Amino acid sequence: MGSITVRKRKDGSAAYTAQIRIMQKDVTVYQESQTFDRKTTTQAWLKRHEAELAEPGAIAKAQRKGVTVKEMIEPPRPPVSGVPRALMPVTLVRSCRN
Repeated sequence: MGSITVRKRKDGSAAYTAQIRIMQKDVTVYQESQTFDRKTTTQAWLKRHEAELAEPGAIAKAQRKGVTVKEMIEPPRPPVSGVPRALMPVTLVRSCRN
């Protein structure tokens, strides 16, 4: 399920990249990678993530798209086409200029 690859950095040190790819019916449904300085840390991360993803519903939970903070804070803006500028609130007029 997971693999570790080693690459050499410019300064000569080694970087270990753990990759997890889950395929169902010849289609990749989940992919994740993380790079570490130590091989033991890479192995621990890989083992932990593989165990988490083996639980029922974990892949669906990991694929969920979140909401940004900006989307939570800002109220939705009404469409501005067809509304005279004189009737728009000041904040909407300012946002239309940008």
